[in-house]
Amino acid sequence: MKKNILVSLLFIISAAFVIFGCGKDPSAEAVKLNKQLVTVMKTYISDMDKADNAGSVANAMNAYADGVEEILPELKDLYKRHPELQDTDKKPEEIKKIDEESEEIGRKMGAAFGKVMKYMDDEEVQKAQARIRKIMM
Repeated sequence: MKKNILVSLLFIISAAFVIFGCGKDPSAEAVKLNKQLVTVMKTYISDMDKADNAGSVANAMNAYADGVEEILPELKDLYKRHPELQDTDKKPEEIKKIDEESEEIGRKMGAAFGKVMKYMDDEEVQKAQARIRKIMM
């Protein structure tokens, strides 16, 4: 009796793993995560545009770090498991479009960095910058 319950339980767990784990389309997952990252980047740019003192710059940087910290590990893991998603020749078109958008946003982020430099003497801005650097590594 216990053996039948154990076998049934293992079957249910295995079926759930196949249905909810292995069945995910890695391209769809990459698109979702990249779109989330683009949203975080856009929010950062908007927050930095509004920032007018060291505290608001640090807050914008920390909000950006929060978002990246949540998304980046999943994205790195996905690309590690599915390196073909980074191959330019094999990359789905939707991901290529997101990459192009990310590059454009990246240029705008560079402009926002000027505001960071303006307040780099502030301790909170320094801490936020160190946090972002640590997350990106």
